[in-house]
Amino acid sequence: MKKHLALLLLATPITALVACGTSQSEQPRLSNQESSLLNAGALADESEELVADQVEELSEILELEDNSSAGLSTAFALAREKDSSLEKSCRLVDGKIILSRDKTKSKDLDKSTRKGRVEIALARESSFERIYSPAEGKELAIASKTDKGPISFLNEKVSDLPGSKAESKHSRKSERSLKLDGVPQKSRKSESEGSRAVVFSAASLKEGLLTMSKSVSFNSTSTVTKEEKGVSSLSKNERKTLEESPLKIEVVRNSETGKLVHKLIQSGQVQVSRGESSKIDIVYEQVKFVADCKPVSGQLLITKNKQEAGESSVRVLKIRFADGEAMVSRDGGPEKKMESLNIRLETCRS
Repeated sequence: MKKHLALLLLATPITALVACGTSQSEQPRLSNQESSLLNAGALADESEELVADQVEELSEILELEDNSSAGLSTAFALAREKDSSLEKSCRLVDGKIILSRDKTKSKDLDKSTRKGRVEIALARESSFERIYSPAEGKELAIASKTDKGPISFLNEKVSDLPGSKAESKHSRKSERSLKLDGVPQKSRKSESEGSRAVVFSAASLKEGLLTMSKSVSFNSTSTVTKEEKGVSSLSKNERKTLEESPLKIEVVRNSETGKLVHKLIQSGQVQVSRGESSKIDIVYEQVKFVADCKPVSGQLLITKNKQEAGESSVRVLKIRFADGEAMVSRDGGPEKKMESLNIRLETCRS
């Protein structure tokens, strides 16, 4: 059976991670949670809002022990948009560019079903601010096309890019609730915040190609509160790069069109934690995405450590990419070729 993966998508709630066995004649399949762990790695170089989304959604996945929330998630997907707003600004202050965005959205659903009258409400708000600073003694090597963005690199100032920085912070809140025949069934509230720092270390313009090297560090935390049938639960989560292992990334684009040639995550380590009981480490080893945002080489090593009832367990998943194929290994076992590969870093072009 073929297994298709989309690195940005988190969809199906799943049970705790297990070592899925396959016979020698079967093509290997990644479990839903293994796919979700890949998702966490895929967002290593994406926007602050996506990082916040990822922390919130991954925290829910790590927390679930059954499929009880599947119906709630499906119902939210059916909710119609009620109100939304989006404000953007981009301004030049003291030689720095400040890009900011505030966004709100709410949805609700009131529908009669076989089980009764279902009422669903969702509210979400987010904001982020990013400050672009020039290298010491240099001019800004970027510019904003309008007073609301987007930001673009200036080919004529590529020599001024090394040493420049992009520092940002973000916050996000969301609430969800479900009622059946007027009786509260489930609710969920999450708050997240974090920061991200990018330092450009090198840049060159040659033969129509703009090549940039950068170091990316981030730390994002979230708190998720749930209530179901009068029982409340609280989880605290964190997603960060390790201080000693920031992401080292090389990006190559067409200097005229801006089209991506490749994005190479050379090294780095991301850690996702849920309280003190569960930690997931994602290590990058020369993972290269080309113009269609698919990986063509390199390796991801994902390790989950879980502490429960005084006992610890470790699960290891290794994905190796080569020549348009993916080889999968679990817990040190033999590599197995995946029959079909549809892994994409969805917004790697941006």
